[in-house]
Amino acid sequence: MLNYWWVTRPKRKLDSIPEILTCCSRVTNRCEWQGNTYTHLAFEQALEEDGLKRPGERKDQRGGGGRTYYAWLFSLGLVFTEEKTGQTRLTLAGEAIVAGKNPVETLSNQVIKYQIPSPFSLSPASSKTRVTERFAIRPFRFILKLLLDERLDGYVTQEELARVIAVEATDETDDTFECVVKKVLNYREDGISSLSETFFSDYAPSTGKVNIMHPYSHLDDLANTLINWLEYTQLIVRSSGSFSLAPEKSDEVRRILNDGSTMIDKPEAQEYFQRKYGLDLYSLEDNRVFEKAK
Repeated sequence: MLNYWWVTRPKRKLDSIPEILTCCSRVTNRCEWQGNTYTHLAFEQALEEDGLKRPGERKDQRGGGGRTYYAWLFSLGLVFTEEKTGQTRLTLAGEAIVAGKNPVETLSNQVIKYQIPSPFSLSPASSKTRVTERFAIRPFRFILKLLLDERLDGYVTQEELARVIAVEATDETDDTFECVVKKVLNYREDGISSLSETFFSDYAPSTGKVNIMHPYSHLDDLANTLINWLEYTQLIVRSSGSFSLAPEKSDEVRRILNDGSTMIDKPEAQEYFQRKYGLDLYSLEDNRVFEKAK
């Protein structure tokens, strides 16, 4: 079980999501996904044929590559399984992207809404990507709030995100925010000596084994991906190991943080949650009723 924020990353950036989602819709929509190795393999094959996944000898002959890319789409609230039929469906946000509406606007909205816990973070206990239940947070909103805090001088480094924020920011309370700001400032002052003596045992990678030569690599890779996702929204800019709000984006970020939204409830209820998370920019609810495929 992971004891830090998590985003899955078959690819580090979101640019290819529209093409991958379109491929997924073509192959899997209205098919049963759970336990359906044939569909998993068909999706993986289609990704390779479309040039969206590197072809070659597969380590897993049971469609593991297809499941990895599907999990990416699922984690972003673009697909769900209809519980009544077991069939794969696009959320409203997913439909908007496949229909050709502005993918940057839609995906940016999904990134900002991304939360832990979710059906993705609550994957089966046997999964290497299940996140501990101590988190109740929308990570990207938390990062944006940090960037607005004058005490941090308008920037956060990738190291700070990896070694402090992604492991310490458990919720959106004022107390937690203040604690994280303090620990970021301590890290700027004292570096890795400010970290706890049990850091590596507390925040071990999914394999459970820390890379002795590069002990922070799993968290550094995570932080890089988090920054890539946030960079996709065009709200931030990167500069030599750190990032800050893009010019003239402060007011927009304040509007986002003051929109009155709350975290989505019932993360254990997959269809309920995904329909809510997957609302597009134009809808307040998803009441679609589907016909079972024949």
